[in-house]
Amino acid sequence: AIVDAGAASSALARMSARVAILDTALPPEVLVSVKMTQKAYRLCRAYREKLESELNNRLLPQSISGDAGTDVKLLSHWIDELDAFQDRMCRLCERIGPIPDNGSSFTQAI
Repeated sequence: AIVDAGAASSALARMSARVAILDTALPPEVLVSVKMTQKAYRLCRAYREKLESELNNRLLPQSISGDAGTDVKLLSHWIDELDAFQDRMCRLCERIGPIPDNGSSFTQAI
């Protein structure tokens, strides 16, 4: 067989050509495994990017760090604050007395 050295040299200069030559010597099971691993990697990367996007678009304040213990304490504090505010508003409404029901959304909320 006569080999054109120039053509062979230019072909081997491309990484894909060198990899293709190596692939011909591999058992088919290895190539199938590589394809499956590539697919799994792409799925995991897409899932990671989705999680990163959700993290960037989250509604929680930046003070929520991801440290579960600290975050639970901080959220418990805000829940206590909201409960105290609700209690104060209920006491205020009781002191004011009954509000005439004119069908407004405010009276429906109370």
